[in-house]
Amino acid sequence: MQTGAMTMKSRMTVTEALKERELLKKRITKKIGQLGREAGTDGAFAERRSARFDASKTGRKQAQSAVSGNIGHGAVSDGTSAHLDAALQQIRALILRYDSICSAVARSNGETWLDTSRGYMTVSEAVALRSRLNDKETADTAFEQLLTNRLESILKKQKVFSKHGQNPSGRRPALKGNVVILQNPSAGRGSAGQERGSRANAGQLKPPQPILSAQELSKLRSLTERIQESREELLLELDTKLALSNAATWIEV
Repeated sequence: MQTGAMTMKSRMTVTEALKERELLKKRITKKIGQLGREAGTDGAFAERRSARFDASKTGRKQAQSAVSGNIGHGAVSDGTSAHLDAALQQIRALILRYDSICSAVARSNGETWLDTSRGYMTVSEAVALRSRLNDKETADTAFEQLLTNRLESILKKQKVFSKHGQNPSGRRPALKGNVVILQNPSAGRGSAGQERGSRANAGQLKPPQPILSAQELSKLRSLTERIQESREELLLELDTKLALSNAATWIEV
């Protein structure tokens, strides 16, 4: 709270500070969006004021109309400038309060320590780690999630291989020309029956075997599950310990 040249700081927990910061963000954004309407400087207000001014000129003398014209185009005593200044001052005060909370929380996070399964770390480090693990916006740094997604894709393709003995598209692999023709070159063209038999044999080539054995697939599946479970457990641990720490840590803003 700021009064004149004196600044009185309020004491609150980090949890309370984070809630106030979120509310301030919404209030600041809302007031900036309402700035023109509250101050009476938007287009709709100008049109209404112009219409009132035009109506007031009816039946008046030319000199009086000129004076009214000056008043109607900016020299009005409706307090428009005062409203705008007051709104801007309030927005600036809210922004200062928001920045003060951010600074106090940042200082506290750098000085408060947590004991986690990854070792001792500051709250700042824990917040950064949680953000990386739970990167929902770009997923560029959620490496564990990217890894499990890739492993699951490999397992899915291996399942198709095992089921069809074919490539993932379900089609028999294309056969090269030298594989299709199994005739002895010295036999010449031969009979039509021999050629048909050779092509039939070519169509019965043994399909490719899965890249991984059943045992290897089981190990890969278990590894994928462990990586996913480890990530989820660490996120839960960080969320819990950060919430407890924020509720027990006091700051001055």
